[in-house]
Amino acid sequence: MVDPVTALAIAGNVSQFLETAYKVSSRIKLYCGKSNSAPAVFHDLAVQIPMLCYLVEDCRSLQTENVADPDNLIPVLDGCRRVIESLDRLVSSVLPDADDALGTKVLKGVKSVNIQNKVIECKTELESYKTTLALHLNIVTARQTSASSGTQTLLPSFHHVPATGRSRFVGRGDILQSISQSLRPGGRDPRIAVLLGMGGQGKTSLALEYCRREIASRYFRFIIWIDSSSPAALERSFAQAAENLAAMSGDKRTFANSKAHIGFIKTTIETAESPWLFILDNFDNPGSFKKILDVTPHSAFGAVLFTSRHNSCALLGTPIAIPGMTQGDGTELLLQRAGVERTISNLEQARKVVDMLGNLPLAIDQSAAYIRSRKISPAEFIGHYQKRREKVLKHIPNVWDYHRSVDGEEDETPVSVFGTWELSLQQALDQSQDEEATMDFLTTIAFFNNLDIRMEMFKAAFERTKTAFDWTSLFVIDDEWDEFEYQDVVTALADLSLLQYRASQGLSGEDDHEEGLGLHSFSLHPLVRDWIQLRIPAAERQVYVSRALEILRRYIESAGNDYQKWTLKERRAAMSHVDACVEARSKFVRRWSSKEYDDARDALAIIYRFYADDGRYAEAEAICRHILEHDKRLRGESSQEFIDSEIRLADVYLLRGSYHEAENIITRLRPNMDQCSAQMNISLLKKVAKIYFKQGRYDEAVSQYQDVLTRQQDFLAQEHLEVMDTRHLLAQVYRNQGRHVEAIDLFISILDAYHTAGLDDHLGALQCTVDLAGAYRALAQYSRAAEYYDRVIAGISLRLSADHPMALSARLVRAINLRELGRIDEAEDAFRDIVERFGRILGPFHPDTLRAIMNFAILCDRSGRPERAEGLYRAALAGREKAMGFDNQYTMRTVERLASLLWSLDRCDEAETLALRALRGCRKASLEDDLRAMDISGEGERERRPYWPVEVLFTRAVERDRKLLGETHTDRVEAERSLAAVYARQDRGVGAAAPELDAGGVGDDGSGVGKSVLVVVAERRKLSDPPPPYSPAEGSKTAPVEETVPCTNDQVRG
Repeated sequence: MVDPVTALAIAGNVSQFLETAYKVSSRIKLYCGKSNSAPAVFHDLAVQIPMLCYLVEDCRSLQTENVADPDNLIPVLDGCRRVIESLDRLVSSVLPDADDALGTKVLKGVKSVNIQNKVIECKTELESYKTTLALHLNIVTARQTSASSGTQTLLPSFHHVPATGRSRFVGRGDILQSISQSLRPGGRDPRIAVLLGMGGQGKTSLALEYCRREIASRYFRFIIWIDSSSPAALERSFAQAAENLAAMSGDKRTFANSKAHIGFIKTTIETAESPWLFILDNFDNPGSFKKILDVTPHSAFGAVLFTSRHNSCALLGTPIAIPGMTQGDGTELLLQRAGVERTISNLEQARKVVDMLGNLPLAIDQSAAYIRSRKISPAEFIGHYQKRREKVLKHIPNVWDYHRSVDGEEDETPVSVFGTWELSLQQALDQSQDEEATMDFLTTIAFFNNLDIRMEMFKAAFERTKTAFDWTSLFVIDDEWDEFEYQDVVTALADLSLLQYRASQGLSGEDDHEEGLGLHSFSLHPLVRDWIQLRIPAAERQVYVSRALEILRRYIESAGNDYQKWTLKERRAAMSHVDACVEARSKFVRRWSSKEYDDARDALAIIYRFYADDGRYAEAEAICRHILEHDKRLRGESSQEFIDSEIRLADVYLLRGSYHEAENIITRLRPNMDQCSAQMNISLLKKVAKIYFKQGRYDEAVSQYQDVLTRQQDFLAQEHLEVMDTRHLLAQVYRNQGRHVEAIDLFISILDAYHTAGLDDHLGALQCTVDLAGAYRALAQYSRAAEYYDRVIAGISLRLSADHPMALSARLVRAINLRELGRIDEAEDAFRDIVERFGRILGPFHPDTLRAIMNFAILCDRSGRPERAEGLYRAALAGREKAMGFDNQYTMRTVERLASLLWSLDRCDEAETLALRALRGCRKASLEDDLRAMDISGEGERERRPYWPVEVLFTRAVERDRKLLGETHTDRVEAERSLAAVYARQDRGVGAAAPELDAGGVGDDGSGVGKSVLVVVAERRKLSDPPPPYSPAEGSKTAPVEETVPCTNDQVRG
């Protein structure tokens, strides 16, 4: 029974509190509703104060005889009143009123930032009082229930859970559902689940949200949250929980030690025989605890939820891996926490920010706090992040939900995403046998791509370099690489979620390995990689870039000639690491010193070659220019190193189709060739021959290649790869000269040599097979060519990516063959894809891109789509005229096709204008000589033969094709039809045999100017018809130059 004075005191405190609380709550809600930048603490108070009011109202409605402990209740209510009055004064001083002047509002806004800590203190005190009042009311309710039923007193529900971050959880419903399914009790023992993930993935937030939902559902009668980051933290958590539980039950006992706290909680829960939930948060150091499950109750009614970044904890129960947030959830979290408007632009940029942060919840939350504090947009944040990444990810706002007890300290410390990883790192170093070597290894891997980092990289570096890396001591026993020691180190780092480790389940050579997965590959979160890079001094980053380059150099060398020891996936993985290392070089290396460059130069040269071999010509050129710049600065322009680099640059120019630039470099270097080694001389001569070949100067190219072969025979065997490459290049020239029998014989002998050496899948052999098929196609033996193309493209697809220029060139010549076979739909699909890929990879004006466009145009032309064909012809002509001029045979071939199309559309004047412009643009072939040979040099004769420029253009085409193509080849037939159409317009006759004309140039028998040429037109065959089927007699026919550019060892051209 409570005396009247006490009752009045309770009523007075309740009334005063409620009056002030409703006023403060209303004002805070109004402020939060109008302001996007209201501090998080005010949002929390807008929720907390009304809840506290409900509890205080319940105290006022209690009968005096039902007050459980009046001596304790009055101080609590008095404290609530005192705190809410303090909060009222603070709020009044900083929250703007509607009638405040602008200056007053600004002043109050400044003050609101400064008093946030005081507001937080008020919020914390109110939460404490709220918990006490809730316990009091639970006890009263339990007593009333017991009295009315006449049964023994039941302990009310008890929830010991942190209040941090309420009402602000976003998404992740699938994980919460997994937790719920794993923890519903059933069977004889408690259910156990373990949330596993790296620091910053939101494990604690997920556990808190699960607790809040369970409190609302009222399933678990007891929910107890324990900080298990260290034994000391665990003991403190149990002490707080035990004292609160004892106070709620009216138990006045004192506890002797931590065992007494744990024992009291376990006994109370076990005897209650009601559902219970224990959360053991931050259980990241399991080695510090002997038997962690001994601290939890043992009954079938319960469940235990661990949060941990240590993978060994998966053995404790059902593991639930915590990935990053989905893009949608991450975007929602960023926008909500940052307080920015939900415009379309902000949504798009927020998605980019989330992707940039690797979908890591803590990083997203930190970035949102940074955006809010600086009042910038997500788009502006991207610029901030790229320029000051370290500062952004270390930013901790004044109001921050993420706190941790560090080193067992009682006071918790605000933790950033970088800070949480530092805790894991320190734990890993403490457990390692060699801290310095472990740190060196972890820092080294941060300069590669974050995905698929392979043991083979480090093993190759150890076995192939004389440089002693600090980390080698971790993995080497008796000067031998030890795979198991490597696995131990990587597993230890993975256990703490600093990296994600994958060990192959099979042996080398089995499916896993064939798919390109390393025996022991692991990955890093992209932000972990950034953190490791940024935590070391700037000067050291350049050192680690150099070391990473050296490791990649040795790894690439270990792949063997032509990278034959790698699968395609292994090659792609290696390229991703090269890209990451090159990016780090551009970011962290301003300029190499002489010694640093000595260490890095050979590695950069290997990487240049790797880029070039992968068709990444722009990147290869950038690396080459980087080397050239440093060779010039540190070695001098007369040095052998500088000359080597210029030769590399010439190689890149050849690959990129910049033939004039390549020729300029070679011309500049040729006077100094006597100073070079024999191999260097041969290399230069081969490049000269390639330039001649690309420019259509075939006789000069043949002479040059034959000279190279003679020189190579002095010190290289016939089956040496360099010799076979030269023979291959010579065979390509033969084919373009129309010497197809010689070309085919040479291709076959080269393939036999590859086969004898066991190198059937060597890229050189695959290229040679493509060219052999091209020779048969040039002979109009399309079916035979198709067999070769199908087989070789399957082999290429196993070695090269779909975007590799060699793979695309092989597909292009196959598409041409499909077109000639009349398989139009298949050919068109292939042309569309190839044109898009070539344009994207090599650029719109690269010769290979223009070649693909030209052949696509021919398909459209032959299939009755003149408008589409004309657009493609004009695109190809513009590019070829600009890059190669009218002296190039492929430019003139484009002119011929476009003129023929215009003529067929009865646009003869346009065809004449085009032909005359092209003929006058040719410097190597004399238009006047052609006119004299064709007896149309005089004005009168020209008037009697209208459209004579078109006649000259097509006459040249017929002469060329008669020299190089078989009778049934589509290109030859079409050239003859085009010329016959001109004759018809000139009233010179048309039919099975047109009039003879005196043709200049070289005839089939090799004789000179003056040979009569008979123009034959196959009347029964339409342009769109497929060619006649192959017959054995086809082997004797000569063959074409059509749209099939020869290949080099770097790239296949049909």
